[in-house]
Amino acid sequence: MTQMTLRLRHPPPMGTTARILQPCLLCHLTPAQVQRLPLEDAQRFGKIGDWFDVSIGPSESTVHQLVLEGDCSGLDFVGHSMSAGTLLVVGDVGRGAAWQMSGGQMQVSGNVGSHAATSMTGGALRIDGSAGDFLAGPAPGQRVGLATGSIRIAGGAGDFLGRRMRSGLIAVGGSVGQYPGIDMVAGTIAVGGALPETAGWGMKRGTLFCGSPPEKLAGGFSHPRLETPAVWPLLRWWLRQRAAPGSLLDLILQTQGFPLYRSLGDRATWGMGEIIWPATELSSVFPT
Repeated sequence: MTQMTLRLRHPPPMGTTARILQPCLLCHLTPAQVQRLPLEDAQRFGKIGDWFDVSIGPSESTVHQLVLEGDCSGLDFVGHSMSAGTLLVVGDVGRGAAWQMSGGQMQVSGNVGSHAATSMTGGALRIDGSAGDFLAGPAPGQRVGLATGSIRIAGGAGDFLGRRMRSGLIAVGGSVGQYPGIDMVAGTIAVGGALPETAGWGMKRGTLFCGSPPEKLAGGFSHPRLETPAVWPLLRWWLRQRAAPGSLLDLILQTQGFPLYRSLGDRATWGMGEIIWPATELSSVFPT
């Protein structure tokens, strides 16, 4: 298969829409054809060739690869509706990355802006830096966030992580902002750091795993109990396959053992979800 490389000559204006930057749309074209393609903001910002140097070569991968090199933080919706291939971003990327992604793999070596993986229905997203707010939430007018697929983040994530998540896995190596797992329907969110008091508000089902004890749980969650869930060995193995190597979450999963603290909720909405964390000396704030 081929590998196409787009090397950014100078950063584009912030907010440039770049839905076209995905392997299934570009990798079957020649560099000259790609350079003539307009970005969606063509009247304002011109063609791809105005901003990128385009080259193409063979790839050892069995799928097409598209590589973006440079500071792409001004580019929004990179990988929008991506369904196949591999997209590598060597640097930061803007808002809406992997929006409605349904297949393939996208890897970002830097940070991503807000609303990444919105209404994602498949594939794998890996972020070596941190993510902004509203990661893996629903698109405007829709009720489902992450439907399936996996998201690995080595750093942290912002507010409203996994809102209305239906299935799949989100593994965050660092800390998260307010309201992670809000209105969550199912799936698993694993966080290397502690969860805020607003975690799991309106949660129906699913699992929120945190590597250190939360300072306080929302009122809709039960008093934590010390137990060893039968599913934990499988869940721990599953998370280790997907946690970013070397991240805080990966280290916790390697070192922490049994048993676990487990709290159920959100009972305010008749939910049956769970928040779990490893039992450590810090867990004495929640006596059994």
